[in-house]
Amino acid sequence: MWACKYLFEKGVIYFFPSDTDVRDFSHGRVKEIIKYNEAINEAVEDVDNVNLKKVSNAFLYFRGMRSSIKMKSVPADMIIVDELDEADPNAIDMARERMADSKHKWELYLSNPTIPDYGIDTYFQQSDQLHWLIKCVHCNAWNMEDLKNDFLDNLKPNANTGLIELVCKKCGKPIDRNSGEWVAKYPDITDWRGYHFSQLMNPNTDLTEFLNLYYKSLKAGKLQNFYNLKLGFSHVSAREKLEKEKILKLCSLDFPNRFDEEYQNYIGVDQGKDLHVVILHKKEDIIYCEFFMLKDFEELDTMVAQSRKTVIDALPETRKARELADRNKGKVYLNFYVESQKGKPKWNEKDFTVNENRTESLDSSHAMLAQGQVILPPQNETVEEFAEQCSNVAKKLEEDPKTGSKRYVWLKTGADHYRHAFNYAVIAMEGEDGEPNVYLI
Repeated sequence: MWACKYLFEKGVIYFFPSDTDVRDFSHGRVKEIIKYNEAINEAVEDVDNVNLKKVSNAFLYFRGMRSSIKMKSVPADMIIVDELDEADPNAIDMARERMADSKHKWELYLSNPTIPDYGIDTYFQQSDQLHWLIKCVHCNAWNMEDLKNDFLDNLKPNANTGLIELVCKKCGKPIDRNSGEWVAKYPDITDWRGYHFSQLMNPNTDLTEFLNLYYKSLKAGKLQNFYNLKLGFSHVSAREKLEKEKILKLCSLDFPNRFDEEYQNYIGVDQGKDLHVVILHKKEDIIYCEFFMLKDFEELDTMVAQSRKTVIDALPETRKARELADRNKGKVYLNFYVESQKGKPKWNEKDFTVNENRTESLDSSHAMLAQGQVILPPQNETVEEFAEQCSNVAKKLEEDPKTGSKRYVWLKTGADHYRHAFNYAVIAMEGEDGEPNVYLI
């Protein structure tokens, strides 16, 4: 409202993940601010309009991000995206386009973090990273510099009441949550300012309840919500995301130089600018995994001829993938992720396609890597890229805003071509075996 009144000509668009969020925020927060702030009240027209307020000569729009039509309809000098981690990443680019003709181009992103390298965590990593640090008046030690790892050192029971209070990690004496200051971890970064908030900063937070919730979450093995909502950090367990270093531990110096006819070969291919290829060489219970990139579909023919089964991403070059299947009848299947498909993949021997549930299939191949079911070549640049891309997906619980139903989805946090190529190779192998392998972690 300040920016509309004093700074911008075109105005501001405030985005939420859904229209329901817009209505709740506009009625519950914005309308009350206008009602009780005299200076704002005098400047605002259209007070009862949920989606639009005229502030002086500029406009403040409220929009949900699920409708591309609503997102395209108005220009702006500034966008604000609330609950960023719940929004479709593709919609963010569309939101930025609203400022294409602006000379200001201000951006503000707000959210509880969820998984590392995704959403608000990505923006915060690009910023100066301001943290609320508290200096102890007794010993001059700074506190809460590494909050994610050290917060337990600042929470101790009071000797008289037994209640948990915030204390200096050095001298153990009480510190005041209100007496801190914002300190930038990277002060040389000036184009993005980022603030980290935690409930430990709030004087109204019951610290005894806070600590009890931590230990309860720890015991249940469900720390993600605690870190996301209470401490304000991205967090994910090994069950939901693999670390690059763990994947690299699957490398072996005994990786064969060539594979004889006793090995059964299964191929997965992901389409992009290049073709990312993963081959699983299986003999009894041993599975070797090799991978590389190709430029042309025709380069696949010799490898496909030597495989038991190949699964290739059907998109975007469906025609070329279909031609590959036609040249290698019965060996190549075009893959389509179908969310309604549950259980075993559905193999169509007539048009040589395979459909499976994206989440369920990625669960299975994730478990193979997590449990060390495959052997990788000795570490080199290509192997490191494979490990990096396999770590660039993370599992997140999503809620349907209309029905309230929840489901887990695997989200992309970076380039993930090899991850999907590996998934397709696993689908090919499990399909050849007749029954899908089930791995429990």
